Amino acid sequence: MKPTTAARCAWLEQHEYGRLEVNGRDDPLRLDRDKDGTACGRGDVRRR
Repeated sequence: MKPTTAARCAWLEQHEYGRLEVNGRDDPLRLDRDKDGTACGRGDVRRR
C-alpha cells in the first residue's frame, strides 16, 4: 500500500470503516485534508 490519503481511505473503505470523525486536530495520517472534521470525506481524496 502506498502511504497516500487515497490509498489509506481506500483501505478503510474496504474494511467497512468509511468516513471517520477526526478527534480535534489529531490527524497524523492526514486523512482530513480539507479540515472539515471528517477523515476520508468527499473533499479529502482527489480522484483522477
